[in-house]
Amino acid sequence: MNEKKRKQTMKIIMGDFLMLFSVVTIVVTLVFITQGWTLDKGSAQQTGLVQFASKPTGATVEVDQTTLYAKTNTKANVLPGEHEFKVWREGYETWYRKTSVNAGQVLWLNYTSLVPKQKTIKTFNAFENLKQTKVYPNQEEILALNADANGAAVFSVIDIKSDTPKISTLNIPSELFTLITKSAEIPDTPETQFLAADQISIESFTSDNNHVLLKQTVDGVANWILVDLDRPNESQNLTREFNLNFDQMIPISDNGSKILVRTGTDLRQVNTTNKTVSAILVDSITHFETYGNDVVGYIQKQKDSDKYSAGIFKLNETPVIVKKDLVNPKIAVASYYSENYLHVLDGKNIYVLKSTEWPTKQNTLKLSQTITLPFEASVLQVNQEDRIIMASLKNDTFVYDLETDKHYDITTDSKSEETKKITWFDSFVMYGFNDGQLTIHDFDGANKHPLMDALEAFPATFSSNNKYVYAIQATEDGKYTLAQLKMIID
Repeated sequence: MNEKKRKQTMKIIMGDFLMLFSVVTIVVTLVFITQGWTLDKGSAQQTGLVQFASKPTGATVEVDQTTLYAKTNTKANVLPGEHEFKVWREGYETWYRKTSVNAGQVLWLNYTSLVPKQKTIKTFNAFENLKQTKVYPNQEEILALNADANGAAVFSVIDIKSDTPKISTLNIPSELFTLITKSAEIPDTPETQFLAADQISIESFTSDNNHVLLKQTVDGVANWILVDLDRPNESQNLTREFNLNFDQMIPISDNGSKILVRTGTDLRQVNTTNKTVSAILVDSITHFETYGNDVVGYIQKQKDSDKYSAGIFKLNETPVIVKKDLVNPKIAVASYYSENYLHVLDGKNIYVLKSTEWPTKQNTLKLSQTITLPFEASVLQVNQEDRIIMASLKNDTFVYDLETDKHYDITTDSKSEETKKITWFDSFVMYGFNDGQLTIHDFDGANKHPLMDALEAFPATFSSNNKYVYAIQATEDGKYTLAQLKMIID
């Protein structure tokens, strides 16, 4: 090989080497970046990723007093350690969070609800003797129950999809209920019959928003009515249809055709379409909860004991006991990412049991941890994403975040001695009532804001587009009105 050819060969080899080196460098750099690594003071360090989202969007984000170029919804890589985050927009209160970020962690700050500084509140519709309201699962309508001057039940549907709520009367066939007979006040006039509003409670909606369960209690006996909200004349009195005394009902199908029921201490399934009742699924139960359409958690009285057990099963599978010897348990069934959970509250302890599979013939749920509360709680809830556990008793609330393994103690600072309920507004924002004020805050108790006067006896809700908050207010003449607070400024 002559000198010229040797040089050409070396050039080709060097070119190929440089090309390969460049490709490897680019790939390594991309992997380096996508895994959240950065060069800081001459050394490589893995960062954490923070995801920001807000209602409304288009808000400015500050990380440790440095303003990000992009507005919400956006993200930022930060070095491990404690950081201060601010989200703000003109006309709104500033949202603030101080927290730690670990290397390789994804921190979701995607629940920011910005509150207007100037609050625009309107009221609609005046109700006499309002007894109960319940928000549809899709947050597009509200079912209201009030009593007329004679105490008769009046059902109304409040449509909150548009800027101006619309109200319509829901006429449910009276023959589905047990009616009260009222003697005629004028001689030689017939008696009248009516449905007493005080006997009715709105229980639960089906997931398709087209059916609702009502319970009428007369002399301690319950009538359960499945109301078809689109075709009220096709509603059913389930107590009469099945000739059973039901104590608890939870729909497990979208249209209400399948319902899990507790009759005394027996758990069964009824089919409202073909009018069938299953055999006993579990006996000696005092309460049950469902997850999806086929997972059931339950509390069972132990035989020959004053203690209780917590159990779980999938429909058509064998029920299994996962926790025994409980005194006054409450349960919540959940599933977060690839883990399935049964949370059991008993006094000051929350037992977190989890597994990648729901139990079938044997228990697969294992005790993951025991959380000790600073008080004995009576209420157990999880948020819509099943990530956050909430336990409460009167003015005290304990919150535990499965994602970050952090807990928070929240005390309602109310001057009133009345019990102040705290419940979920959405997946990460809670609301309660402080001295007649509807108040919201994040799940950790931060970013607390009073919104408007409201009555605690009735639920509050965001509209489905998050543009408004609705609550019930009292009027000066003793009536009730629907209050609308504008949350998104034009």
